[in-house]
Amino acid sequence: MGTIKKFFKKHRALIYLAALIPFFVSCYGYYITGKFSFWEFVYAAIAVYFVNPVSEDVNAFILFGEITSVIVTAGIILSVLKYAYAKIEHFFIRLKKDSTVVYTDNELGYALASSLKNGYATDNEESEVGLFCIAAPIRDLSGTVVAAISASGPVHRMKENLNRNIAFVRQTAIDISKSLQ
Repeated sequence: MGTIKKFFKKHRALIYLAALIPFFVSCYGYYITGKFSFWEFVYAAIAVYFVNPVSEDVNAFILFGEITSVIVTAGIILSVLKYAYAKIEHFFIRLKKDSTVVYTDNELGYALASSLKNGYATDNEESEVGLFCIAAPIRDLSGTVVAAISASGPVHRMKENLNRNIAFVRQTAIDISKSLQ
């Protein structure tokens, strides 16, 4: 990740403030023409964002505001589209994950089918007496399982706070999955 991208990721508020630069520059540009009252040059500066100049007056500040406002508006539209795409994609990935069917007639098969529905699996002393394990899948952008994460411990300690432990493992797997995207 580039240095600039890291900086803006850390200081998100600066992105929103940067979107106001065309407004303030345009306000100043309309102000120095001397033809507008306060509210008229504020309105004119807002109109710049909609590519709707209210005056034929042009100076370097107004021109800068017109050009940069188009870039800001395009950036906002792209951000909204990116957000919508991610939400729609997440919806369809969720459908894909839930469409898995396991046909079986033994206890282990039923446990596997249940774990696919719940988003986690448990090992209740199956591999070693006295050991309890909770595992959750890590998925890539397409929803394919690429790894897993687990937490193990003595049965009595793991089962004391079973719901909390399951939630922790599942949330950690979700967080790791999101970081892969």
